[in-house]
Amino acid sequence: MNELEALLQGPGLAQLDFVARCAAWISVMADEPNLEPLTLLSGPLGVLCEAEARGLGAIGVMQWY
Repeated sequence: MNELEALLQGPGLAQLDFVARCAAWISVMADEPNLEPLTLLSGPLGVLCEAEARGLGAIGVMQWY
């Protein structure tokens, strides 16, 4: 388990702070007010973990107009 997985899965103040920061960012940057930070992070995290398990890399690209 990597550090990000541990942070998302483990209880504690660090996780609460991380989720609160993500929620604050989402509320400013997103059009949808009811997005869940942990749900949004689990998809990309799964991709990164799969790539890591296979010894591969992964890249994320976002186009903003």
